[in-house]
Amino acid sequence: MVLAIGAFHVTETWAIVLHDLGGRTRMLFRLRVLCRPGLLGLIYLLLSQSAGYFSVRKQMTTIKALAEGGTSRWPSPAGTGAVPLAD
Repeated sequence: MVLAIGAFHVTETWAIVLHDLGGRTRMLFRLRVLCRPGLLGLIYLLLSQSAGYFSVRKQMTTIKALAEGGTSRWPSPAGTGAVPLAD
């Protein structure tokens, strides 16, 4: 799955790839950020990388726990059976 987001000073591409390893699955997550030169691009890059690391890490940890048969620490919304993947 690939998601691309573009704004006037930055383009982000997120890719999630699943590899079958014969009874196991490896999930690769890649984030690429292309910023235009200049102050706005630099500020975006610095802020997004520090904040993005923690949110992506939490999402990947939750997906791993759910895939391995664990449960999320959040209850599902009433009647939906859905489990939130991030705070």
